[in-house]
Amino acid sequence: MQPQAQASYAAQFEAPMEADAYTKLNDNEYIDSCFRWLEKKTTGGSVKLQAKEYILTKDVILPQMIKNTVRKKFLIDMNGAKILNFGFVDTASTWTTIHNVNTFRSFTIRNGEFNGAKQTALKIQGCQMNSFENLVFAGCKTGGYFGLCLQTQMNLIEENQCRDTGLYIGLAQGKGCDASNSQSNNVTLTTFRSFGAGNAMALIADQVSGCRFVNLTNEGAGSKYFLYVNGKNSNWMKSFIAQDLHIETENRVACIYAYLDGYARFTFENIWAQHGNILVDGYGTGTIYVNDIVYQPNIPSDKYPTLKCKNNGGESSPLWWQFTDCTRYGGKPFKDPFYWILQTGTSIPKPFTDGQVSTNFGNNRLKEVIQIKE
Repeated sequence: MQPQAQASYAAQFEAPMEADAYTKLNDNEYIDSCFRWLEKKTTGGSVKLQAKEYILTKDVILPQMIKNTVRKKFLIDMNGAKILNFGFVDTASTWTTIHNVNTFRSFTIRNGEFNGAKQTALKIQGCQMNSFENLVFAGCKTGGYFGLCLQTQMNLIEENQCRDTGLYIGLAQGKGCDASNSQSNNVTLTTFRSFGAGNAMALIADQVSGCRFVNLTNEGAGSKYFLYVNGKNSNWMKSFIAQDLHIETENRVACIYAYLDGYARFTFENIWAQHGNILVDGYGTGTIYVNDIVYQPNIPSDKYPTLKCKNNGGESSPLWWQFTDCTRYGGKPFKDPFYWILQTGTSIPKPFTDGQVSTNFGNNRLKEVIQIKE
């Protein structure tokens, strides 16, 4: 046999099962055969699913490293496929495996939908230099769960009426995992849409570091919280940025939950709201920056007809706020009670004094910067 023919024959032998073999397997068996084939490849590889509905009877385990710390890249092109009832998951249960083994993987997963997963549709624990693109999570308990996912790009992600969580980016789960060793660092999410069910967390950033979310759309029946940013007890979560928020619905509690710790700085900017909401439900210490509220709605039928904020912690709250170039309602400055929810345990932060800067020092904790024509 000529060398070229030998190579062709070997490629055919090693490749995942083709369409004729597929008919002999159920959907779980076929996808599992593809993923196990990827594991055996020296440097990883790619599979392309058929453009069909796969009706799963249990979760399929994602390609694993199997204690092999040679870097591998796994590309899964879903090719328009729908994964029904269950999902793709990792099974590593200890930090040692998740961090010391799994982070030698790089994933590219794109072009598909997960629908009706009974638990988590796509659960990945431990990977780096990843790309997740053009994915839909519809009617799942949890759509995407990404723990200890490092240097990751996500683009064109939709959650549609997930029951608990649409998309979680944060800590890995397992023995030995904690907030100091299992963060998802340097994740960029671009173009996320939630068509919510009203009772879920649409998008969670949990004790992450160096994350930026851009072009976020909040619609449908809303969510419990559309964007839930949790840095509680996480002094290393120094910054978080969310830009270009389009709010087209009411949310059950608030549009944004923000819990800062230490000297953290969270920024929410370029906000266009067509409905009234508690815009930011703020807790902790550090500084919340709200920049460029483009438009102030007034919808009398909404629970909150306009945009409000909550400063939790009362008069003793160590949280700082800064509003820059935010359109005012009727010309009212942001120190006006009009913009604040006043309940037990909350307060209006005291305005800054002249010359006071935005640091975690002093009692005057509200600054407004206006550089736009009103």
